[in-house]
Amino acid sequence: MADLQGLTPATLRWTELEQRPYMWALIQESLRMMPGVSHRSARIAREEDLLYKSEDGKTEWVIPRGTPIGMTSVINHWDKGLFPNPDEFNPDRFLEGGQPNLKLSKYLIAFSKGTRSCIGEK
Repeated sequence: MADLQGLTPATLRWTELEQRPYMWALIQESLRMMPGVSHRSARIAREEDLLYKSEDGKTEWVIPRGTPIGMTSVINHWDKGLFPNPDEFNPDRFLEGGQPNLKLSKYLIAFSKGTRSCIGEK
């Protein structure tokens, strides 16, 4: 509630809310737990083969160009390595010293990323 002090509901603008760190973190955590896009996002690398290397570095393989690949945001958003205790609603995970943790928010793919990102997000 302290984050919302000084705001007047009658004249409130969305841009003001976005500037409030805890409100921003609430939105990020809400999108992590209930993403805007729930279907598998398919991609195809048409020009080059893709090299996949496991996190432990023990497994490598090539995904040939033209092969459709995809994942859902839920796979990413419930990754315990990125979001410890993923079943817990914890907006504080998106704050670092009371300020937005932009490093963590780059793993948030609720509306996809890159050139195929939701046009309403921009």
